[in-house]
Amino acid sequence: MVFQMSNSFVVDTNVLVFAETHHHEKRIDAVCFVTHLWKNSIIALDAPFGVIFKQYKNNLPNTGFVFDIILRMMSKANKVTFGKRALPRTVSNDLNSPPMFDINDLIFIEVAYATRSNIVTEDIQSGDFDSRVKNTCKENIGIDILTILEANNTIMRAR
Repeated sequence: MVFQMSNSFVVDTNVLVFAETHHHEKRIDAVCFVTHLWKNSIIALDAPFGVIFKQYKNNLPNTGFVFDIILRMMSKANKVTFGKRALPRTVSNDLNSPPMFDINDLIFIEVAYATRSNIVTEDIQSGDFDSRVKNTCKENIGIDILTILEANNTIMRAR
């Protein structure tokens, strides 16, 4: 089993978009998370200016505070970790069995696996990171998939 770095997070793009969306119901929690991330945590990415960064760049306003924080974190060695690792066959097989997992989101799990990070997303109940995916990741590779609120609580407990 892999043990996570409790203060390292792979952040699904939707979380960051919520922080920039003024009238979104989860905006306050998302802004809180981004602030906690900047002050107390590490962001995990696949590579400098890699696939995840490109998703952020394509979905966030370049002049927004969230994109600015991501760039600032990437410029500080103690605020970012990089890595990507192929998943064990049992995990890949489970994710590729019906209902199919969105292959575009596989990068988040591969980065979490390589960097021993938690994943933060709001795509949990009926989205790509449903209970089957969440259980597969937890049981087979020790990765927690958290909502924004759960991530905020994790960061506050670690302080």
